[in-house]
Amino acid sequence: MHPQAALPTESPILRLSTRDAAALLAAFSQVLAPLGSARVYLFGSRTRPEKRGGDIDLLVRLEQVPAQPLTALTRQLRLAIFSRMEAQKVDIVWDLPGRPSAFAALASEAAVEIWKTEDPS
Repeated sequence: MHPQAALPTESPILRLSTRDAAALLAAFSQVLAPLGSARVYLFGSRTRPEKRGGDIDLLVRLEQVPAQPLTALTRQLRLAIFSRMEAQKVDIVWDLPGRPSAFAALASEAAVEIWKTEDPS
């Protein structure tokens, strides 16, 4: 699996600075790419151009349940993000197979894919 940056440059406008977007993509590649097939979506106020400020809301969808606990994986991903960008609030919602989440389903309705791993074949 190879990471694939997927930040859309057209509509919808994502309210992320170039620096923050690059930091997020690097963190995803470091932490999520080794887990296999993964997709990351941005949702919430950062996907709405009429809004100002706001935290960074991420929906992480994995095709396999990770071996490590989600608390450890969340901490690892947050550390990778915060080591690359200025401190700000980042919320991470996980969407895993066999573990339905009403919140993940709701978040995905207005989410914009910003990163994914791709099979090189």
